[in-house]
Amino acid sequence: GAPEGGVLIGRKHQQEEAFFVGGGGGKKGKKGKKGKEASAATVKVTHTPEVFANFDKLGLKPPLTAAECEVAIGEVMAKKAWYKTAPPKAELKRQQEEEKRRAEEAAAEAAKKAEEEAKKAEEEMRAAEEEERRAMAEAAAAEKAAAAKAAAAAKAAAAEKAAAKSASSAAAAGSKAAKATDASAPPKAAAAANSASKSSTGGCTLSIQPISETGVLVSITTN
Repeated sequence: GAPEGGVLIGRKHQQEEAFFVGGGGGKKGKKGKKGKEASAATVKVTHTPEVFANFDKLGLKPPLTAAECEVAIGEVMAKKAWYKTAPPKAELKRQQEEEKRRAEEAAAEAAKKAEEEAKKAEEEMRAAEEEERRAMAEAAAAEKAAAAKAAAAAKAAAAEKAAAKSASSAAAAGSKAAKATDASAPPKAAAAANSASKSSTGGCTLSIQPISETGVLVSITTN
């Protein structure tokens, strides 16, 4: 029997359906009741291990209170009606296996798609890194070329400055040499002119005196 305040659930038809008997929320004698009525929401329901096993086979949750019994009975009856219209076990098993296969294929397809997307993202990241590396290399090469060009320009400017200085020094040396030559040339020319300015022939004296770079003065006197 059920304990005080409880409801016992049994099996009337072993192969067809499960239903509940007893009424934990029913009236009791005045001596047991003692002027109080138990609430159906708080009256606990007692089940046998067989009942728990049957509910588990049906995929249902057994009621734990008297208030849940009515809902549980409706679920059991609905399950019974479903079994009457359900396909044979072999067909049902086939359908379940087909659903399982489709679920596995969908999961595999989703995993494959996720893997492809991850691979694509990795390739894009590698391409971006390669592009960045190439850009950095080009920038370094351009900077190096600019530095080499600047160094060459500075070297050319220095060479030009040195050449100008050398030419200026050579011009100064040439000017100094020319002045020295000009300073020493007149006495020699005058001596040569003096030595060649007079000559005697018979009773005449011939005198030649330069008057410019291109002209001379010639005079003849008799003795």
